[in-house]
Amino acid sequence: MSSATEDVNSSPLTCIASTAIGRGPSVERIAGDRKPGRGELITKAQFTPDGTAIIAQHDDHHLKTFVLPTDLLEEEQQPHQLTAYATHKSATEIQDFAIFPGFDLSDISTTYALCGDNDQPISLRNVCDWTYSQAKYPLVNDRTEAHYSPRTLHFINSGSHFLVGTHNSLAVFDVTRYNAGPVSLLQLKPRKGTYNGMPLTRKAYVSALATSVDGVLALGTTEREIALYDHSGMGERTATFNMDPYRGTGVSFLKWSPCGKYLLVAERRSDEIHVFDIRGTRRQLSTLVGRAGNTNQRLGLDIVHTRGESYELWAGGMDGVVRMWHNPGSKEGECPPSEDLKAHQAPVTSTIWHPFTSILATSAGSRYNTYDDEQDPPGGTDNSLRVHTCFIEGMTQLFTPDHHIGTLD
Repeated sequence: MSSATEDVNSSPLTCIASTAIGRGPSVERIAGDRKPGRGELITKAQFTPDGTAIIAQHDDHHLKTFVLPTDLLEEEQQPHQLTAYATHKSATEIQDFAIFPGFDLSDISTTYALCGDNDQPISLRNVCDWTYSQAKYPLVNDRTEAHYSPRTLHFINSGSHFLVGTHNSLAVFDVTRYNAGPVSLLQLKPRKGTYNGMPLTRKAYVSALATSVDGVLALGTTEREIALYDHSGMGERTATFNMDPYRGTGVSFLKWSPCGKYLLVAERRSDEIHVFDIRGTRRQLSTLVGRAGNTNQRLGLDIVHTRGESYELWAGGMDGVVRMWHNPGSKEGECPPSEDLKAHQAPVTSTIWHPFTSILATSAGSRYNTYDDEQDPPGGTDNSLRVHTCFIEGMTQLFTPDHHIGTLD
């Protein structure tokens, strides 16, 4: 296993493209108090389904589209400078975004993403020109007429519908019903006297959604409960359980194994990721330990299918290290990482694999509030988005050197 303290330049990760590492305000003084400043901190990044671009969500109310250069893999041109092709500036906090599953950069009619701005209808926007809004989908409290906060957005059924997780509710929208409300709205913890089979026991925000290859939707909440639904969330609730026996303060990520048998659960303020056998006894099989995730900050993770039924889980930590666990669920008990690779000088907020090649993208950032205004955090502020090639001896390589990364004409 590689050392978690090794320098980025000596890591098996080779950075082939990056945004500028911005300093940004480390702290700002408000009414005599030091509070974390907002800047270029990336809270979430995601590859488009065709692998041609990365969409990044920033904590300063921005969404940015980074189109990857066509010569990304040509060594003589590396490292490339990543610059935003298009930017969306929201008047309110952006809760989440979701990219259309049929995204194809060569077809402008498919390059859409859902944008969940706070106190606004959910909007369907073109990521090549964020100012263009194709449709809006209101999700409003009938009694107060206030917009529900769209904490989690998730496309299902190849993009014909999408789910919105909010406070104590799961909404289903038909994408083609422009400017219309949800086709269904499920209350997670029903009112007293209302029948709702296998309900959750605590009112909370929906904080994570994930669909298995078999169409089972997993839903996680900020109050540490998990529910499973048939038909990608449009069917019956089939099971509920909670994370009370384990350390954590709320579900942050849910991921399915490629076979759909195992559900992986990550929480805030936890160094562990738990693996549950869903097809069988729905019991916890193993615990992936050593993540370095004891923080309220949301740290990203990703599943990569390697060969046959094999797969890997990659997750970022507070120490700037990306860790990999091979075949989660294949062993019981506590499982340490198979590899740990230094990627950043700040907490790793996103860890995402390219859908077709052995390219790993990571983002990092943190808000510092323990330093004087005149003093920089140690090592500066790493709020970068980086694209890496990765070579680990013995690791199954997915690399296809002739794959066309794509461009925008």
